[in-house]
Amino acid sequence: MRQALLFLLLVVLTGGELRAQISYGRAPKVAKDPEQPPGVGITQKLGGKVPLDLEFRDHHNRPIKLSECVGDKPTVLVLAYFSCPKLCTEVLNGLVGEMKPLTRFDMRAGKDFNVITVSINPKDDPQFARKKRTSYLDEYDKRAEEDPGWWFLTASHGQGTDLLEAEGKIRTLAESIGYGYAADNWKAYDAARSETDPAKRAVLLETAIRKTKDYVHPSVVVILTKDGTISQYFHGLPRAVGGGDLDDGYNAEDLRTSLGTANGGKIGSTLNRLAMSCFAYDDQSATYKLNMSRLRWAAAPFLLMPLGFGFYAWRQARRERAKRLSVASDGLEETDNAVR
Repeated sequence: MRQALLFLLLVVLTGGELRAQISYGRAPKVAKDPEQPPGVGITQKLGGKVPLDLEFRDHHNRPIKLSECVGDKPTVLVLAYFSCPKLCTEVLNGLVGEMKPLTRFDMRAGKDFNVITVSINPKDDPQFARKKRTSYLDEYDKRAEEDPGWWFLTASHGQGTDLLEAEGKIRTLAESIGYGYAADNWKAYDAARSETDPAKRAVLLETAIRKTKDYVHPSVVVILTKDGTISQYFHGLPRAVGGGDLDDGYNAEDLRTSLGTANGGKIGSTLNRLAMSCFAYDDQSATYKLNMSRLRWAAAPFLLMPLGFGFYAWRQARRERAKRLSVASDGLEETDNAVR
């Protein structure tokens, strides 16, 4: 009886802990990853043209064509959306972070190049664009709001906007640079586009646009020449000093050199990027210095070339020697046969 009472007391005192252990031991329910929309990513269209006659709205809700924003200067183009919770902000933060060092060499947006940020959300309005622009100009060089050079554009003019027309403008621009993106409710868009009745298709598509909250999209910075030709792509976010991958990211020197290339109306190349990657901006001295770790990485193929040539020469010499021995052996065999 005494032992039974002790056992019951132990169960009461430790019941919560035992329940916790039992609960902890169960396999948790694993949420399935959401199905990824097709077509998201970048298809490079180097040498292609951006439709400069497309008209958007600036931060003062004034109609403006892309040609006016480019303004016969090399131009940085970024597609984003202003309520993006993370990636768009990181892309724009990274861009302004790499533009700031260029001001120490008197290379500024509006004077030497222009920057255009276009929202891919047809519901983003000029008032929202104005707030975003002000915050980035403060971070960049604290210039006055009236100063040109960095445009934040929307396809919407606010209340009364034709969302289908706005969506069409954005898609036209995105397709011209190979920028594939999708709404979080992309299946609703697909269903709307598959509708054969034009009136129903328009209603379904407008409903899908209104219900969209977020977008799945790549991170990319595009460099344009003075006439809107695509000169260079920078994928991902800026590389940290001393690190990064040549295939992704960029730094201030990459940006400076690519704008110089675009200013001459030329198209960037992989070789240019390889050369640019060997430099890093040093904030202490306000100069660009050779980055030895990157230089070693970039020079590795060239350092290995003599070894390759040496190996090839050795193989060729070995084959020639084997061939001569074979000929000599055949000659000896013929002489021996003749003697016999």
